[in-house]
Amino acid sequence: MTVFQRDTLDNGLRVLTADLPYAQSVAVMVMLAAGSRYETAESGGIAHFSEHMFFKGTERRPSARQIAGEIDAIGGEFNAFTGKENTTYYVKCAAEHRDVALDVLVDMLRNSRFAEDEIEREKGVIIEEMNMYYDTPRDFIGGVYEELLWGDQPLGREIIGRKETIRDATRDTFLGYLDRWYRPSRMVLGVAGRIGDGLLERAQELLGDLVDAETGEPEPTAPYLNGRVSVSTKQSEQAHVSLGVHSLPLDHPDRYAIQLLATAAGCPRASSPRCASVGGSPTTSTGSTTATPTPARSTRRRAWTSPGSTTR
Repeated sequence: MTVFQRDTLDNGLRVLTADLPYAQSVAVMVMLAAGSRYETAESGGIAHFSEHMFFKGTERRPSARQIAGEIDAIGGEFNAFTGKENTTYYVKCAAEHRDVALDVLVDMLRNSRFAEDEIEREKGVIIEEMNMYYDTPRDFIGGVYEELLWGDQPLGREIIGRKETIRDATRDTFLGYLDRWYRPSRMVLGVAGRIGDGLLERAQELLGDLVDAETGEPEPTAPYLNGRVSVSTKQSEQAHVSLGVHSLPLDHPDRYAIQLLATAAGCPRASSPRCASVGGSPTTSTGSTTATPTPARSTRRRAWTSPGSTTR
């Protein structure tokens, strides 16, 4: 049985480990309690846009190619994804390269340049990503449903943002968002696999001097009543339906029963009905069976060979 251990650095950053001494690899993740729910209407999409920009170069590694090259040199894989409640960056590699993975991740998160020319270039990448998203009904239906459920508040808006907010983003937009939310008390360093020795000491060296600050919390989600049906029409050979009901809060003792119900309601095949989400969220039917906290959708980067792009 895997045993998890949690330690906390002096600045509030949590270190969560799962030591698997028989493994030959290690996964290193930096997870932040900051996602699109933490944006304003004017900065919509900045959490996801920031995720892209962290891969574009640091003071020590000035280009995306150099960052990718270091991970490629150790046979590793790195990626990131943005949700509504969180953002995660990770490296997976052979266990003996743990410290390289840590160094690259921390360098990206602490020393990224956010160069104006890179920001302008990446705007085009994200807008093209938006076009692909809106042109893919099986993905877009999730956004239609969440807008119906939550309305014009952060949980009801798209993680990817709007074209207007992406085009208007400046370096100061990124720095303002990151300065507020990327604080150590909102961070978790997760390491699983053959961890090796000296992890806490190394974490202290790399992250122990991060200054914590009071960040506050996003505005509570208000009840939203907007009818029960939303229809989005597009000329297409496909039709997608999402059906749901409000479910249990994330910490409800019956949440495990809901997850079992989700499994019983379908099977892993693509033709299965889709069931419940936990967390005061809907039970939906779109073609697979899952049980996850809302909001469950996120954006995820592809491999480094296609820097800046994301998949869902």
